[in-house]
Amino acid sequence: MPKVDPVKLTNDAGRAARFAVKRSQQPVRKAWQQWVRGRGTDETEAAAARSCLVIAPHPDDETIGCGATIARKRAQGTPVRVVVVTDGRHSHPSEKISPSELAATRRQESVDACTVLGVDPEEIHNLGYEEGTLWRCLDHLAGTLARVIDGTGADEILVVSDQDWHTDHRAVHHATLRAIARSSWNGTVGAYPVWYWADGPWRDIPIAGVGERGTHLVTDPVDSLWMPAPWLVSTDGFADLKREAFGRYTSQTTNLTGEDGWATFAPDWIDQFLAPSELFFPVTAADVAAAPSRHHDEEEGGVRPRSGLAPVGPVDDDFLDDRPAGTVVGSEGIEGATRGGIDAEGTISIDDGALRFTKLRREGWGRQAVSYGPFTRRAGLALSAVVLNGHNTARTNDVLPEGRKAAMKRVVRDFPHGRLVEPVYEDNLCLGFFGDPAPSDPTARGNGFVMHAAGVVDNGELQSLVAGGRVPAHRGVKDLPIQYVVVLGEHGAVTYAMSVPGAAGVGHAPELRPVAVDRTNDDPELWAVITQPVNGEVNYRADTRVHHVRVDTVDEWSTWCASAITADRFRGEGDLDRTEASNGATWRVLAGTFERHHDGLRAGRTGGVAMVDAGEAPGLVAATFATDPRFVGSGRAGLVFRGRPDGRCWRFECSADTATLSIEDGDESEVVASARIHLPAALAQTVQVIDTGTHISCHVGGTSPFGWVADERLADGTGIGVVSGHGALVRIADLEAHPRAVQVPPALALDLPPVPAGDRLVIDDGFDGPPGELGTSEPTAGAPVWVRALGDGIIDLRGDGTAAVRATAESPNPGRTIWTAPWHDPTLADLEIDVTPPGTAQHQGHGCRAGVVFWQDEDNHLIINAWLDDSEHHNGSAVSQFFVHAGAENMYDAVWSNVGRTVRWGQRFRLRAANDGRRTQVWLNGEPVLHRALRDIHPGIPPLAINRVGLVVNREWRDDTGSVFHAFRARGR
Repeated sequence: MPKVDPVKLTNDAGRAARFAVKRSQQPVRKAWQQWVRGRGTDETEAAAARSCLVIAPHPDDETIGCGATIARKRAQGTPVRVVVVTDGRHSHPSEKISPSELAATRRQESVDACTVLGVDPEEIHNLGYEEGTLWRCLDHLAGTLARVIDGTGADEILVVSDQDWHTDHRAVHHATLRAIARSSWNGTVGAYPVWYWADGPWRDIPIAGVGERGTHLVTDPVDSLWMPAPWLVSTDGFADLKREAFGRYTSQTTNLTGEDGWATFAPDWIDQFLAPSELFFPVTAADVAAAPSRHHDEEEGGVRPRSGLAPVGPVDDDFLDDRPAGTVVGSEGIEGATRGGIDAEGTISIDDGALRFTKLRREGWGRQAVSYGPFTRRAGLALSAVVLNGHNTARTNDVLPEGRKAAMKRVVRDFPHGRLVEPVYEDNLCLGFFGDPAPSDPTARGNGFVMHAAGVVDNGELQSLVAGGRVPAHRGVKDLPIQYVVVLGEHGAVTYAMSVPGAAGVGHAPELRPVAVDRTNDDPELWAVITQPVNGEVNYRADTRVHHVRVDTVDEWSTWCASAITADRFRGEGDLDRTEASNGATWRVLAGTFERHHDGLRAGRTGGVAMVDAGEAPGLVAATFATDPRFVGSGRAGLVFRGRPDGRCWRFECSADTATLSIEDGDESEVVASARIHLPAALAQTVQVIDTGTHISCHVGGTSPFGWVADERLADGTGIGVVSGHGALVRIADLEAHPRAVQVPPALALDLPPVPAGDRLVIDDGFDGPPGELGTSEPTAGAPVWVRALGDGIIDLRGDGTAAVRATAESPNPGRTIWTAPWHDPTLADLEIDVTPPGTAQHQGHGCRAGVVFWQDEDNHLIINAWLDDSEHHNGSAVSQFFVHAGAENMYDAVWSNVGRTVRWGQRFRLRAANDGRRTQVWLNGEPVLHRALRDIHPGIPPLAINRVGLVVNREWRDDTGSVFHAFRARGR
C-alpha cells in the first residue's frame, strides 16, 4: 500500500482545494469562528504600537495569518521583521519547474507580498529550510531562531499556532518557543492560526500506509474550549491591502505551469481571513518554559519501547516436526526454536521438512507470519532463511474482475472485516528483522527483503528495504529456492542473497551476492520474521515453502560493515589525504580537500574528490550522506567507483533535486544518466551503487533514479571513494565496499533443496530419417522408439533433422499430445529439447506449447513446457509445470515462471528439465528458471516412477500451432 508522501502533506494549496469541498462543515466552522472571536479582547491600538518579529513556516503564512496586523503596524511606522522558515520548494511537484526554481519564485512572492504590506525588503528573511524536515532539525532551527530573536529589539513575536494540523506549522511554533527559552528576549508572544482557523475545530491526522486514500479525520471541538481567549486586531482599513498582498502569491492562486496536478487555493478561500479582526492566542511564560522538554509524536527517529522480554539466543529451525495447519505459531521446533507470529486463517503447516504457507482467503499483511525473537540489535546478528516462494509474480487478482454478487458474498463471509473494494497487494513475500513479531506492514520499517510482483513479463523483482523505501536488487527473479541473509549492524543492515548455480540476479551457492546496505534503522529490539500478504494469482495456488531458518551471530561480520573488503567511518580529525582505510590502502585526495571530524568527513570550501583502492572490483559501494538542515540545490555529494590509478572512474552524484551518473575518462566527462530526485535536508541517507560488472544501479535511500544502466567500461576498476561540493552542506560517513560475491559464513550455511541432474547421455535423437509421422518409420541407429501415449495430435519428421507439430494458426494442435520412449531409471531423468516456436512475429495468431514429459503412466505424469501466446495481455513467455496424479488434474495446481521475452517467434531455444521422482528443476537456455517438489503441490504423495520420457505438445490456454523440435536428449546415471 502506498505511503503518505511528505511532499503532498506540505502542499498547502492542495489541502485548501480539498477542504474547500467540505461544505457540510462550513456552518459549524463559521459558528465556531464567531464563538472564538466573541471571547476575544480588542488589542488593536496596543498591538499597532508594538514592534514585531513575525515567524512564518511557509511563504504566504505571514500574509494569511497576520497580513492586516503587519500593514497596520507599518502604517504607523512600527518596525516589522518577517522571517519565513521554509522556502516552499515542494508546494507543487512539477515536471516543468524544478524545486529550486519554485523556491526562488516563492521567495520573490514573499518579498512582493510583504512589500505590499509595507515591510522593507531588507527586513524579509527566508531561512531556506525544507518543508517536511523541520522535526528532524528542531534544535538546529531553534538555534537559528534564537540568534534572530537575540538580534531584534522587537516588542512582540507573532508565530503560527501549534493547533494547526500541518506538521511544519507545529514544528515552527515549538522551535520558536525553544528559541525564546534559550534567548535573553522578553516580550509578548501571540500565536496566529492558519489551518486551525480555516478548518474549524478539526484536525486531519495522516495515517501511515493510507496514502492517496486520504487521512483519518479526528474531531476534537472540545479542545477548543480550553484554548485561551485570543486578543484581536482590527482589519478595518487594511483588509483590501491584505487581499492584494495574498494575490502576489501567484504560485498558490493560479496554475503557473498548466499541469493538471497544480493545486490552487479556491478564489474565495482568503475571505475567511478578511473578517473584522485577526486573532492571536496568547503564549504564556509557562508555555515557553515547558517548550524545551516537550516531546511530540511528529519528531522523527524515535524507536519502539522494549517489550521487557528476555532476548532469545541463536535459532536453528529445520522444520523436521510435521504439524497440521493452524498449529505452528506457538509451537517449538526440534532444536528448541519458539515460533511466534500470526496465523489468522490456520494456513501455516509443516510437512516433508519444510514450513508451508498456503493461500489466504482474505489477503493482507499481518495475517500470515512466522517469527522468532525478540533479539537485541548487535553487529553481526544475522537471519538466514531458505525460501521457495509460491509465485514470485503473485499479486491480488486483477485478471478476472470480481462481480457485484461475488463481492457481496465475500463481504458477508468476511464480516466484520469484509470490504466492497479490496486493497491491491503487489508484494507477495517479506522477510527480515522488524520491530514487531507480526507487522501490519513490514515494508514500512525494517531491514530485509520484499518480493514484488513484476508482471507477466518480468515475473518477480527482489527488493531490499532501505530507509522506508526499496532498493531493487534484480528484476526478473525466477521461481527458484533462494537463501536470504540479513546481517545487522550497529545501525541498519546489509542484505545478501543466493540461489542455485546460474540463477540470474543473485549469488550462486555457496557464494552470496551483497544486495544492499541500509544504515538508517536503529530499532534496538527486533524479531526475525517471514510473512506473506498474498499467495498465488487469479485462482492459481502454489504454496510457499520455507526449508530452514537460522538466526545467529556471524563473528567474522561483527564489525559495523559486515563483509566489506574495505571501509572507513571517516570519524576522527585531520586531513584525509594519505591516511589508511580498513584494508590498509592509502587514501588519495585527487582534488580539493577533505577533513575527518567526530561526525564524519567534510570537504573544504571548494569541495573535493578522494579515492582508495578496494583491492578488487566491488559489487556494492555505500555511504551515509547527512545533509545540512538548509541543504539546497547547489550542494552535492556522491560516490566514486570503478576507479583506476590514473584517476579514471565513475561518479554517482546527488544534489537536492538532481542525480547524475557520469564517467570521468582523462580530461573528458560524459554524463551517462541524469534524473530528478529528492534528497531531503536534515536527513542521513544511505547512498549506494550496485555494480555487477555489466550493469550499474544507483540508489538514494529507497529510490533508484535511473534504473539499471548497462555499461562495462572500467568494469574491473578497484578504486572507490567520495566526491563532495562545499563540505558544510553534506557530511559523509560509513563508507563501505562489498565484493560482487562472498563465501557464505559457516554460521549461516544452509542447504538449498537438491537439484536433480543426469551425467550420462542415454538418448540422443536428432530426428533424422525420411519425412513421415513420428513413430511410424524405422528409427535410425541410437534413436528411441516413439509411441504416442496421449492425444490426437501428430508430430512429423521433416527429413531435415527436425520434427514439427502438424498444426497451423488456422488449425491448431487438437489438445494435449504426448509421445514417449522407454526409460531405464525410474528415479532420475534429465531431459533436454531444442525448439523453434512457429511464426516470425506477434499478431500472426501463433502459439508455442512444446516441452517434455516424465511419464509413469497415463494417470501419473509430469509435463514441463514453454508457453508463448499471441495475446494482447501477455507480451512475454513462460515455462510451466502440469502434474497429473491418480488420474486427476487441477489446472489451478499448475505452476509457472515468467521468463520475459526469452521465448520468441521463430527463434530457437533450449528447454531442459530434470526430475528425480520428487522434485523438478527447469532451465531455459542454460539459466535455471523453475524449481518445484511434487509435495509442494500435493502433500504426502508418493514419488513419481519415471518409466518413460518424451515430448509433449500441451494445451495451456489454447493450443500449439506448429512448433519445431530440433533435438531430444535424455541423461541419467
